[in-house]
Amino acid sequence: MISAETKIDEKALRSILSAISLKSFNAAIDDASDEISLKFVGKVKTGFRQSKDPYGTSWAALKKRKGQPLLDTGRMVGSVKSAITKKSSAGVGVYTDYAGYHQAGAGHLKQRMMVPDEDQGLPKVWIQIVNKSVAVKLKEAMA
Repeated sequence: MISAETKIDEKALRSILSAISLKSFNAAIDDASDEISLKFVGKVKTGFRQSKDPYGTSWAALKKRKGQPLLDTGRMVGSVKSAITKKSSAGVGVYTDYAGYHQAGAGHLKQRMMVPDEDQGLPKVWIQIVNKSVAVKLKEAMA
């Protein structure tokens, strides 16, 4: 299994949004976390369809069969699920025992990154998803 996760900075948001109740704030952040995770799932599945990593780089082409990489049986793309490990977080995981080998590359396997790399951080478009979802949910809470 491999995964990527982002943490929402609750402390900074709380100080900015003191106009809404704590209960409304927590509900908005939980809603945003759920929405973000679902959008991350969509981004990873789009990456499978386009044979691209989260940063837009094309995966290495196949040499032994026709078709797209990592889609032969559909098992790996079918294992992509939201991965919320704690409150105020949003994530996505690829839940097969061999996903990590493809994510990093190993031996004869070419690297085909499916989720963002921790060292590179979230791609800009993923950060935009986080910012927009949090902003929308907080505006709804303040209404």
